[in-house]
Amino acid sequence: MRSEPSRSALAGGLALALLGAGLAVLWRLNYPAFHLGVEVITVALAFTIQLLAWNTRDQHGQGVLVLAASGLAAAACLDLLHALAFRGTPFLTVRGPNLSTQLWIAARTLQAASLVLAPLGLGRRIDARLAATGFSLAAAGLAWTIYAGHFPLCYEEGKGLTPFKVGAEYVLTAVFLGSAAAAARSRDRMGPQIRTPFLGFCLCMAAGELAFTSFVGVLDIANLAGHLFKLLGSWLLYRALFVAAVRNPL
Repeated sequence: MRSEPSRSALAGGLALALLGAGLAVLWRLNYPAFHLGVEVITVALAFTIQLLAWNTRDQHGQGVLVLAASGLAAAACLDLLHALAFRGTPFLTVRGPNLSTQLWIAARTLQAASLVLAPLGLGRRIDARLAATGFSLAAAGLAWTIYAGHFPLCYEEGKGLTPFKVGAEYVLTAVFLGSAAAAARSRDRMGPQIRTPFLGFCLCMAAGELAFTSFVGVLDIANLAGHLFKLLGSWLLYRALFVAAVRNPL
């Protein structure tokens, strides 16, 4: 007989698969609605993860999850701006796709930075207040550089993605893969119920970045894959933190 946690994970995975299938249909019918839907869901997941990490910060010693959650939540603020700035979204008037693309790269850079720092928290307690403050300031700084015009150009009308944007995606992919390798080696400091979903989160983010280096148009399959990988990665990080902070202690 399956254990209750196994059934819970299976039910969550099934629900996520159904959501992904519905989003894939929406992607074909109305891309702006699909894009906004994915971003809003992942932003909501990111804030849920951060709230969970914040309110259980004294119950577990997995500081790696506190750092990852803090970085994900700060990146989610930029992701929300990215979603609202996307062409076709009826909330803001945007001159072109460069702003949305810049915000995407800034958000992923912040998220990658949290994973570079994450090994410092393996088996330790990390001050959640300090982590949240640091990443919030970093997000504000990145947003300022973009809106002040100091961030590198990421998309040119008539030409597409700039070399900077494509190069940044490859660097981010390398960071996510390096974080996955570090998680795979941490058998003695991160239990399998936490390590496996965290490893999946890192791999999903790497796969998503690779997909975004190759898409040509919004209806290209690589664009759909990149967004769905991001959605799956966010859910896996939630699973890792839920196991560490709630299920295991109880």
